[in-house]
Amino acid sequence: MRGTSVGIVLCAVVACRSTGTEHASAPTRSLATGSAAPAGAAASSVRKPDALVWTPDEVAAFTRARGQRKGVVIEFYAAWCAPCLELDRWLATRDAFEVIAPSFVALRFDVTEESTEAAERRWRYGANTLPALVFVDTGGQVLERVSEMREATELLDIARAASVKLRNR
Repeated sequence: MRGTSVGIVLCAVVACRSTGTEHASAPTRSLATGSAAPAGAAASSVRKPDALVWTPDEVAAFTRARGQRKGVVIEFYAAWCAPCLELDRWLATRDAFEVIAPSFVALRFDVTEESTEAAERRWRYGANTLPALVFVDTGGQVLERVSEMREATELLDIARAASVKLRNR
């Protein structure tokens, strides 16, 4: 039964990441007992995160970035966009995490459904096409931008360049 419980915890973590919500405070439920474990209870048996943790909250992302002296990487994502899914797979890799996480807080805007808010955000950050990945400082100044799917090595180079520009400000 222990294997089943671990599987459910991992599935919950993956589901939270894919929806852009943070999972650190969410309780987990054990199949063996049916009881909720306190948030972080399984942390001792889980490795340090090696994938970006995305938030959909723009204010929280910029507040956290200022507090941590980081920039913000913004992904514009739509469920119907095949290149967005490909970019999302790359963003979930350890390589992306190791380059992006030390310098940037991850913010994801789901623009699957067109709305006034989605259009305003796309306009404000110059995300005219999808997929779009925009690296900005906490003042909103664009450091680097990805406006089409690229090879993994190119994406890493763009992320590294954004990190260098951020450090040099």
